This record gives sequence, structure tokens and C-alpha cells, in this order.
Amino acid sequence: MDPLFYLKPDNKKLNTFFQSFSMTERDRLSLNLLNVDTIWIDESEKSWRVDYLCPVPVSTELLELLTNGIKKEFHLTHLIWEKKDAKKKTQQEK
Repeated sequence: MDPLFYLKPDNKKLNTFFQSFSMTERDRLSLNLLNVDTIWIDESEKSWRVDYLCPVPVSTELLELLTNGIKKEFHLTHLIWEKKDAKKKTQQEK
């Protein structure tokens, strides 16, 4: 993947989009803690890498559900989730 650009999403709007997917109540609660930091986009390969922060482990099932919904909506062939370290992000922002 060779991203050409990135997006810093509005997490409130993104969460509203994610909430439109069919999921368990447990996944909905986890989703409320998920904070997407950056979406890296490679248009030529129709692929995204989603960098996120979350204070609790995110289930594989939830990530698969979100991946399938995003891929369908945006006609992607590939999507990768990458959890970022909140401590490193905080230090870099200083």
C-alpha cells in the first residue's frame, strides 16, 4: 500500500455511520470507545489503512463487521486496521 493522502475523520459522524451497521449491544459499546485517528487512502489499489485508538481491546468480529461495511460502501478491495499507542501519540503532540 502506497497511500496518496489521508483523512482526519470527524469521529462523531463516523460513529453514526458505523452505528448503522447491524451489531450486538456489546459491539456498540466497544464502538463508542473506538477513536479513528487517521485514514490512509491508496486510490489506485482501492485500499485504506485505518489507524485507531481504543482503551479496550476491540474484538476481531467488530473489526470484521466494520471492514465489510466500509468496503461495501466505498468499493474497496482491501482495508487494514492498525491500533496506535495512545502514549506515543500524546508525546508526539507535545
